[in-house]
This record gives sequence, C-alpha cells and structure tokens, in this order.
Amino acid sequence: MRPGLLLFAMLVMACTRPNTAYDDAPMGASSSAGSADTGRTNGPDDDGPITTMGGPSTGTPADSTSASASATGSEDTTGPDVDSMGECMNPGVIVEVAPMADAFIETGTGACAGMTNCQGLNFGKSPQGRIHDAKDADFRSYLLMKFDLGGMTLPGDPLDATLTIFVGHPDEVVLQVREVFPLDWTDGDGAGAPVMLGEATWLASAHPVEWAAMEGKPGPFDVILDGTVPLGTETVPMMGPGGSHPVTIELSSDLIADWNDEPGVIHLALTKIDGQEAIVSSVDGMEAFAPSLMISGCSS
Repeated sequence: MRPGLLLFAMLVMACTRPNTAYDDAPMGASSSAGSADTGRTNGPDDDGPITTMGGPSTGTPADSTSASASATGSEDTTGPDVDSMGECMNPGVIVEVAPMADAFIETGTGACAGMTNCQGLNFGKSPQGRIHDAKDADFRSYLLMKFDLGGMTLPGDPLDATLTIFVGHPDEVVLQVREVFPLDWTDGDGAGAPVMLGEATWLASAHPVEWAAMEGKPGPFDVILDGTVPLGTETVPMMGPGGSHPVTIELSSDLIADWNDEPGVIHLALTKIDGQEAIVSSVDGMEAFAPSLMISGCSS
C-alpha cells in the first residue's frame, strides 16, 4: 500500500473510536468539572425543604424574645402567682423571726414568793414564766414580746401569720394574743428580782417611767391592754405532764397587711384566759423553745 493511503486509513479509525469522557455520561447529566456551587444544602430530588445559605430567603428575621415566649406559653412576671379565682398557687414562707426582746409582766397580791405584790418585780431575763388573766383574777401575767420587722422586705402578698410558743401545762388551756401599742419598753435583766432603774414591770415600761401608749394617759400595764382586741385565740387540748409543747396560734389577717405596708417594731402580749396559769418559754431560755412569729404569703 502506498504510504499516503496508509496514513489516511489511520486517521479515519481514530475519528470513529468511542470517547468515554463524553459518550458514557447519562443523558441530561453534567460532569462535575466546571459545575457551580448553588448554596443548597439539599439536592433537588430530596424530600426536605430547600434552604439557602445565610437564613430564610423570604420573610422577616425571627425575634428571639418572641420565639422564647411563644415556646414556653408564658412570660416572666413579678407579681404573686395566683390562679383565675385569685387563689395563691405558690404559697411560701416570707419571714420567721424570734423576739428581739421579751419580758413577763405580772401583778397580783401573794402571787410571788416572799413578795406582797409582783408588780414591782422585773422578769426580763426569766427563761420561763407564768401567764394568766382570767376574768376577775387576782393574779395577772403576760408575756410581752417585741418583734422587729423594720428593714425587712416582705415579698408577695401576706396571707397569714402565726405565733408559735412552747407551753408546759397538763390540762386544756385557752391562749390569747393581743397586739399592743406601747411607746417603748426595756425588758431588763431580772428573773423575778426587785426592779432596777430602766427595767420593765407591771407598773413601768422603764422604771420609774410609767407605761404609755400613743395619745394615751400613762399608767400601769393596764393602759396598754385597754382598748385592744384579741389578735388570735387558741384552745390547746390536754397535753399530758412533762416537757414543753409547741403551740401555734393563728393571728388575724386584718393586721398582716399593715405589717407589710409599714414593717416596723410590733408588740404582742400573750396570756392564758381560763383556769390556772400556764408556764411558757421565753427567748431567754433554750433557743429551740423560743417564741417565733411566722408570716406566710403568696410568693412570685
């Protein structure tokens, strides 16, 4: 064969041979070479939504605060947690406090050993003492307590208040609490001893200064009791002999709101209004037996 014809035949064969780079690709598909980045996270044939990079392609950006409120179905509030009927859903203890001072205030002839009358004695540091003020009783005695709520923050709405005291008496007793309004008084250091200067007795708030209330005439402790009404009364069933037993007295809710509006020093006087006297513990005795005032409320 002539050299020219051989060269021509070889060229024809090269042009008719298959090219796998092009002939093997499926119809309609493109090769990866030269393909552009569309920014899609899901392919067009997937079932999931198509999301463009950088956030939604339409609409306004989501507000994180609104999203949080919608997710929880509630929003932060600072008021008391109450239901639609006004009932507290989250009652909690607001404050529990022991007296900053207390003293037994007594009067009566022949009631104190070796003394003709108890009204000149100071019981400011007696760990225990007698209380009694039945009708026409010769012997009268109160435990006077001073609670300092000033400077305390009482959150929420106060619902109730209770006074817890420890009583040693085997028989049924009726205890009564009054809120009283002396200008001031000093408990003193005696435990049934003759009064010293500046100490409290039935006759004086700070010997020799007599008891006095706001807009009232001075006099013995009677002037402090006059005109007051019981804040709480509790009948205590028979407790049996031996030891001191805790007794909780519910106090009237009428005055609790006043304590919350203007927290300050409040004075409570405790006595027993039936039968013979009862023995109660004071703040000057064992700490575990000290009186305590607890105000509960509806917290946020």
